[in-house]
Amino acid sequence: MTVKEEYLKQATSPVLALVKEIESFSGKEITLHQNSAPVSPTDPNPEAMSRCVSESRAEIYYRNTNVDMHGFVHELLHIRRWWLEGIPQILPAIGSDDSNVTVTSQIENSLEHLVIVPQEEDFGFEPYEYWNRTHRAIWEKFDAATLDDFVIRKHCFLGWLSIKKLVTDPEVRQLAEDKIAAVGLLKEANKFKAKIDRYANSKERQLSTVVRFLGIPRSEVVLVYFDIRNGRRTEVPVPRH
Repeated sequence: MTVKEEYLKQATSPVLALVKEIESFSGKEITLHQNSAPVSPTDPNPEAMSRCVSESRAEIYYRNTNVDMHGFVHELLHIRRWWLEGIPQILPAIGSDDSNVTVTSQIENSLEHLVIVPQEEDFGFEPYEYWNRTHRAIWEKFDAATLDDFVIRKHCFLGWLSIKKLVTDPEVRQLAEDKIAAVGLLKEANKFKAKIDRYANSKERQLSTVVRFLGIPRSEVVLVYFDIRNGRRTEVPVPRH
């Protein structure tokens, strides 16, 4: 039995329907592969699943051989957003520094999780305790003295979105607030969150807001749309507003 067959064997009807919806729309099969890449020593969730999605394929990667149905659904919801709903994502522009992909991935996850994490409840999962644990680990390790200004702003602004939207543990919320306040960014972080909330119905405007608040040169990033049915990838500049 393949890994995918093992997952589908244990999936509930709503999960099976989600897989069918994605594969029927796209005409592509979602595949599962073991993640053999080295684990980052700073990763708060080294066993978490991940995904690689393009205009032609979707691959989900696992580390733990035990069936992680919650993680599987999480990755499927990412794929549905980009393929079925036509939601753009931010990626490094061709010719920009290769390390920029780490930054754009962090931006993507921070914004997409605001949408897809609450949806996990529709599939029978409690989504918030995972983020309570994750952000406790993240903020306990946060040490501004070891970081440059860009990383501090990125960490505080993107992290504040998750703290306010996905974290339910009051101790973790207070921990993050205290650390953001200590670097003098709490007022600006709240302003950033208010703008992200205002543009909840426009991922394009949200990404434009992130780029502006973090001071990312617009020439180094693009918005990417996947047309999975025609195998097309469209890149456009990050809009100004």
